[in-house]
Amino acid sequence: MGVESAIDRRLIPRSIGAFMEGTISSGKVVLITGAAGGLGRGLVDAFAASGWRVIAASHRPPDFVESEDVWPVQLDVTDRLQIENVVSRGFARFGRLDALINNAGMTDDQLLFQMEDAAWQRVLDVNLKGAFLCSQAVIRLMLKQRAGHILNVSSYSARVGHAGQAAY
Repeated sequence: MGVESAIDRRLIPRSIGAFMEGTISSGKVVLITGAAGGLGRGLVDAFAASGWRVIAASHRPPDFVESEDVWPVQLDVTDRLQIENVVSRGFARFGRLDALINNAGMTDDQLLFQMEDAAWQRVLDVNLKGAFLCSQAVIRLMLKQRAGHILNVSSYSARVGHAGQAAY
């Protein structure tokens, strides 16, 4: 498993928990973006504990311990070539890719009237374009396998606005 920690399954979103529980997991492979953050780390640990092999991708250098079942990789989800490289290396390593969890996300807390274009664009690139690019990279493999799952993670802020999070 990755980092030694207690897994609090209450922190795993219900839809992902239901997916984990309802899927025969032995030997299946999942790519999780945003793996170094709080939810991402919990997802890596929970999937590994459930018998999945995990590609744990994060923009920060990963601090997961590499093992037979957890492969930590550094990944910028806004860079198509990096994504394609990680997907192809992951497929070469594990021989399959059964699921993608688009969990990478960021915010740049600023009031809308003070926000620069570049800050706005960076949030959209990571949160939206990143999910698009990762999904596009894995879908080809999943079509060849004739199976696969893509899960997109959002936060409560997707439903309720908060001051200073216009781009988020």
